[in-house]
Amino acid sequence: MALQDVQSEPQTLGIRAACRRVNRSRRTLYLWMAQGMPSRKVGGGRFVELDDLLTWYRRAMVNERRGQFQPGNTAASRVN
Repeated sequence: MALQDVQSEPQTLGIRAACRRVNRSRRTLYLWMAQGMPSRKVGGGRFVELDDLLTWYRRAMVNERRGQFQPGNTAASRVN
């Protein structure tokens, strides 16, 4: 396997590792999954791709700065 092939493979993280990666609780990650963050269940564990996790994390950071705390929020669903 070439080095280029290894770098192009998606990195999969278990929930505990994903929480540590973005410094968020398990509750937050499960909330993001309930709101649509892609994940998969294998055996008894749930896994997320690093790219998906970082996309949701960045979205959450932008929303926190704007006063919208959940990445799934839309203007129509907020109560003003």
